[in-house]
Amino acid sequence: MIDETTLNNILQKAINLTRECNIPISSNINPHISISKAETYWGICRYKNGLYSISVSSRLLEAQDIKEVYNTIIHEVLHTCKGCGNHGPLWKKYADIINQKYDLNIKRSTSYLEKGAPEPNYKYIVKCSNPGCMKVYKRKNKSSIIKHPEKYACGICNSPLTHA
Repeated sequence: MIDETTLNNILQKAINLTRECNIPISSNINPHISISKAETYWGICRYKNGLYSISVSSRLLEAQDIKEVYNTIIHEVLHTCKGCGNHGPLWKKYADIINQKYDLNIKRSTSYLEKGAPEPNYKYIVKCSNPGCMKVYKRKNKSSIIKHPEKYACGICNSPLTHA
């Protein structure tokens, strides 16, 4: 498993690579990455009190490929650019620049299989009722969408959700 010192070194390299591409990242990035127990994301970038802080999931550190750790950290660094708080066209443009220059694979989202990490065990599942879609929503906790799927619609096709 990767330790925090290695993560902080990767962050510094990610910042340097991004700057080498003339991408206007913030100069206010906390140089220390935190590790979370999150299972719903690989990394997250938060802005508070004028400082961007990056956190990565401990599950990411179980990945078998160090390149995936770089991809995730650079992904989060790109969120520090003005207008890149989401995964819109500007964020995508910057990701494409880095991908082409450094042969990386920075994307908006990545599966557990792609990261080389085991998928968590989900206790609750609801799915889209549209036979042409069948999008599955997995949850570890009994949230509102699990208790009342009829109150929600599929994020892809807008059809009603149902218990799996």
